[in-house]
Amino acid sequence: MCAALSASCAFARTSTPEGWLDDYDAALEKAAAENKCIVADFSGSDWCGWCKRLDKEVFATDEFRKAAAEKYVLLMVDSPRDKSLLSPKAAKENPKLVEKFGIHGFPTVVVLDAKGEEVCRLGYESGGPGNYLKKLDSEIQEAPEVRKYIKPIEDVLNRYDSQMQKEAMEAMKKAQEKFPTPGKDASEAEAGKAQRELSEYMQKVMFEEICPKYIPLYEKAFEEAKSMKVPKSMKARKKALVSGQRRNFNALKNAYEAYNAAKKGGASKKADGKKKADGKKKGKAKND
Repeated sequence: MCAALSASCAFARTSTPEGWLDDYDAALEKAAAENKCIVADFSGSDWCGWCKRLDKEVFATDEFRKAAAEKYVLLMVDSPRDKSLLSPKAAKENPKLVEKFGIHGFPTVVVLDAKGEEVCRLGYESGGPGNYLKKLDSEIQEAPEVRKYIKPIEDVLNRYDSQMQKEAMEAMKKAQEKFPTPGKDASEAEAGKAQRELSEYMQKVMFEEICPKYIPLYEKAFEEAKSMKVPKSMKARKKALVSGQRRNFNALKNAYEAYNAAKKGGASKKADGKKKADGKKKGKAKND
């Protein structure tokens, strides 16, 4: 009896909200049978602050569940730190779904058609369940135009992401081989030194090898994206996309410029020090 009670409690302790499925295959079957879209919430329920807000303000509300259930199949694809919050199947399949749909941040809400093809995606939206339902409707309605006009712009802006990320990962791998993590017996000072060396090496590779190669390419991509024509109904969406990407790019560019400025300042300081040292040597030689 105790074992049965324990199993019951474990089953009840789940991150999946009431009215939501946590099985992708079951969601596809239900969507096909009822000819509905799937609203898939990719979440980090026990660690992601925005996920918790979206769940509390929208997905866990009766207003959303009741209205959404009439139009959509609701699917929770959770990535919690506490894996006991997942069913055995979800624990196995959810990481594959995160990779399959290219989820890079949480929360990401992906709308799929009855065949499992992506229609659109959203994130956190303020305004409660009513506003979120309206946003879902408008995003689905505008999805064909978004695919036609906005997706090509997004592809241009993201053209170099995969290759740049690959080079950064390869650099990190080499850095970890060059500066391996000290063993358990290492002192705090030794561990700190190793971490500083690794960080300095990665900065050097990132800002002296990778950024000089990709920053000019991204600048050209932004120019190309800005020149791409869209209908009036898509202009605000295009502007939001380009400006959002530009902010992220500028953060990288500013870090790159700050690194170069610090490097230049360091070199100038070193040159001044050498000049002073040489002057002292000459003065000493003259006195001798």
